[in-house]
Amino acid sequence: MDKNIKSFFKYILVFKTLSILIFLMPNIKAEDKNKINSINYGLSEKGIYFGVDRKVNPKIFWSLGLNYLDYMPGYFDAGFSETIPVDVFIRGVTFSASKYLNKKEKLNWNLFLNSEIGLNSLMAFSNIDLSRLYYDLGYIKIRCSSCGELRVSTNTFTLTPKLSLGIEKYVNDRFNLRALVGIQYISINDVQWDHKSNYPLPNFVKNEINSAVRNINSELDNYSNFQPSASILIIYKF
Repeated sequence: MDKNIKSFFKYILVFKTLSILIFLMPNIKAEDKNKINSINYGLSEKGIYFGVDRKVNPKIFWSLGLNYLDYMPGYFDAGFSETIPVDVFIRGVTFSASKYLNKKEKLNWNLFLNSEIGLNSLMAFSNIDLSRLYYDLGYIKIRCSSCGELRVSTNTFTLTPKLSLGIEKYVNDRFNLRALVGIQYISINDVQWDHKSNYPLPNFVKNEINSAVRNINSELDNYSNFQPSASILIIYKF
C-alpha cells in the first residue's frame, strides 16, 4: 500500500479513536474556574492536534496543545537521475490566547481572534540508494555499486508564531465545532547530506550530490517564511 495512503488511514484511525473516547466520557461539570473547561482535538496543517482550553472570562480563553505529523508528501526532482522521496516529521507544543468578537452562549456561530506561539521540531529527509542512480561522466552514464546510502535532511527546532481568525459553531451543551484559518511564520534550516558507506565517494558522485543539495536549498529559499495555516477541531465542554 502506498505510504501516503497508510499515513492517511493512520490519522483517521487516531481521529476516530479520540472521537469514541470523548463521546463515552461522562458528563462532568467543572467546579473550579481555574480548571480545564474543555478539550479539543482534530487536524491542522501540522498534523493531528490535541489540546485543552481554559476560560479567562466569557470572551477570552487560553489553549495548550500538542501536534504530530509523520507524512510522505511525494517525490522531489533534485537533479539526480531519479526523483527522490521526501518524508516530513513534525512534533510540537503550542500555546494560544483567543478572544470572541461577540460571544453569546448557544449562538449558532461565534467569531474569534487567535494568537498562537508554537515550539516545533520540523524534520524533512530523504534516504537515497546511490547505487541505483546513474551519473554523468562526460558522454556516458555510469553507476556506482559501492556508493552506499545517502541521507539528505534538514532538522529545525523553532518558534512558530501564528495569527488566525476562527469560527465556532454551537452543536449542543457538550460539543462545539471550531475552525481556524490564518498565517504563520516558519523558518527552516538548509538541508545537509550524510553518506553511509565503507568506501569513499568518487568525486563525480560528490559533485552531483552537492549540485542536488544546492538545488534543494534554492527551492527552499524561494518559499516565503510566511505560510497559511488551517485547522478544524471538535470541542468537548465540561
